[in-house]
Amino acid sequence: MKKIFFYIGLMFLSGLELEANIDIKTYNDVHLEKELLSIEKLNAKSSSLRKDGKFNEEILIHQQIIDIYGGRQKFTKFVAFAYISKAVAFLNLKNDKKALETFETFRQIFTVYSYNDLYRELLNYSYSMSSEIYQKQKEYQKAIDKNFELLLWVEKNDIEKIKGTEVRYEVFYNIAYLYSFLSKYQKSLENYEIVIKELKQREKMEKLLSISLVNKFELNLIMGIDFTNEFKFYLSKYQVKDDFLMFGEFLKILFDAQTKSQTLEIENWQKKNKGKSLTEWSFILIDNWVKDMPQSEKKDRVQKVVNFFKTYLPTPKWKIK
Repeated sequence: MKKIFFYIGLMFLSGLELEANIDIKTYNDVHLEKELLSIEKLNAKSSSLRKDGKFNEEILIHQQIIDIYGGRQKFTKFVAFAYISKAVAFLNLKNDKKALETFETFRQIFTVYSYNDLYRELLNYSYSMSSEIYQKQKEYQKAIDKNFELLLWVEKNDIEKIKGTEVRYEVFYNIAYLYSFLSKYQKSLENYEIVIKELKQREKMEKLLSISLVNKFELNLIMGIDFTNEFKFYLSKYQVKDDFLMFGEFLKILFDAQTKSQTLEIENWQKKNKGKSLTEWSFILIDNWVKDMPQSEKKDRVQKVVNFFKTYLPTPKWKIK
């Protein structure tokens, strides 16, 4: 199973800090100059503390900005940045609880600014990171709920894109991915289909379509649904990228291994994918699928193939015995 998720990280914060500093220089009000320069110095100090890994001290700087400038309209962007930066500092301290609380407080205050591009990006980031935290904690239903909150916010505010990203489809993708961890495979398939139905109308196979398809094929595999014809359809429809072919054929080999030896198919797969690996793939669902099989020749055969793919290196020495 491959995963796309919203994650912007510290490079995002650096870009936003730069934007905040540029804003300082565009104000044309001498009465604000002293306070704006003070914010600029505080932002520079917090950036330095973050680089030095002094996250507790960094949090105090962000809180200082919030306490002094919160509720003052001309400083809203700086306060918003302080909340998000404070949440990320808590993440760097591995304090997920405080990070979640800070992201939630941020949303309560700044959702009213959803019409503004900058706040839309920050709100999207806060929802996405909250979902990531719950996923990391294996609180999958809470992560799903947070994605549904994000979806509701996107639809309520008529938001189609944020910096070129079609948020709605990525949210449906994340929901599908998370449902699979709860073994709610039918719900997972339904949400992948929402993404696939829309994106398959386009001329090129986009990354989100490619990964939605291979994750759907994996669900088909463990649910006993033959996806061969659908896989062939997309191979003929698009000039597919190597990754789609590599992962699709890997899953097809696993499906066919249930009924017969795949020695020749594996050798062909190795030749095509020389120098590549499956290191991006999560075997959680496949491992559980094999584990739940009754003991049989079929299970032994499938397990050997799984073991090969799990340890696949560019030039592995491996044979089916």
